[in-house]
Amino acid sequence: MTAENDHDLPDLQQALAKNWGLPDDTPFSREELHRLLTTRIAELLNHDWEGLLRILYRIDVDEKAFHQALEAPTADEQASEIANLMIEREIRKIYLRRKFSGK
Repeated sequence: MTAENDHDLPDLQQALAKNWGLPDDTPFSREELHRLLTTRIAELLNHDWEGLLRILYRIDVDEKAFHQALEAPTADEQASEIANLMIEREIRKIYLRRKFSGK
């Protein structure tokens, strides 16, 4: 399950905007969303660890996968890996909502 489908991007962007304060009025590609999210996560890694943990908990990112992401050699790579986890979790939630709403 991936968000390679363009029809998932508006829902993905809306979910990320809600939790991360990203713009939701301009369409972005998945790569652009990843870049914006990575930048925001890097800021939190460096300046608001508790805030990052609260968001990860609220979104329900897998704790084991999060700890694996923290093993990346640089802070930028850690932020990128965490962004991937966040995007995949939001995509899964979108998929499940659609599956169980009958859409």
